[in-house]
Amino acid sequence: MCDDADVSIAIVADEVCDKLKAELCVSKTEVVSTSELYSLVTDFDVPIFNDDVIIRKPSDPCYVIYTSGSTGKPKGVVVSQSNIANLVAAEVRLFKIQPIDRVFQNFSHSY
Repeated sequence: MCDDADVSIAIVADEVCDKLKAELCVSKTEVVSTSELYSLVTDFDVPIFNDDVIIRKPSDPCYVIYTSGSTGKPKGVVVSQSNIANLVAAEVRLFKIQPIDRVFQNFSHSY
């Protein structure tokens, strides 16, 4: 998947980092653990979070899912920002969610 998606770096949980590094050793994808990333960021005194507003268009990619498809060969399917926006808008209408409400996310919005 990393080669197919042309991923240059994968940020992963510490406990799976070594395993993924071994599995991706022939790939061009660099694997970095979250703690390695944190130390890199703090070494260069770069703020981890900022208040910049990022504007997204509905057509921008939100995530990629992989499916075996009808051929049996895994392939990535890009899901756009508009899909998650439509889901959230429908939930707001259906459940009459207000700004003061807190919502428990008990299922994945990513599939």
